[in-house]
Amino acid sequence: MRQTVRIICQSIIFVCLLIFLSVISTSHLFGVETIAQAKEKSARVSAKPPKLTLEKLKNAEYLIPDYKQNVKLANGKFETPKGSSDYLLAAFERAAFGDLNNDGIEDAAVVLVYSGGGSGVFYGLIALINENGEPKQVAATDLGDRIKLKSLSIKSGVISVDKNETMGTRPLKVAVKYKLDRDKLVEVQQ
Repeated sequence: MRQTVRIICQSIIFVCLLIFLSVISTSHLFGVETIAQAKEKSARVSAKPPKLTLEKLKNAEYLIPDYKQNVKLANGKFETPKGSSDYLLAAFERAAFGDLNNDGIEDAAVVLVYSGGGSGVFYGLIALINENGEPKQVAATDLGDRIKLKSLSIKSGVISVDKNETMGTRPLKVAVKYKLDRDKLVEVQQ
């Protein structure tokens, strides 16, 4: 009798084990996450780098498009000593955030205003990727001289710039779109 009870108990344990294994494999087939899968997914999601911030962008290093000179902004500004032969003034104008390189991580586009001390006041668009929470410049292009920036945005990897350009006495409204292509900003047809 004891032998029979033991065999029945072992059979029940064996059947329970089979049911348990069946549930695990079935949940895998139908897309139901196991605890281990959920933990692994959570670890991947939390491995994303910190977001870029305005403060980081206003204190980043940039290569100015027309001047081929690196500048390190401090609170959004950079200026060489007045009177120097290579005088340059650069200032942070605006930023937009969005994924530029299709990696699922929010990057940034920045417009800098800069002048070499003459009458020209130039605007440059700079693309920055998020490299472990730090901005890394990957491309830049000139937006023009003496423009008035209306808006800057990023949507689906496309940077949109709305600006007014002065043509004679009347401002001309211009909308331009750019897409990051490796290390270049390429104008996208509207």
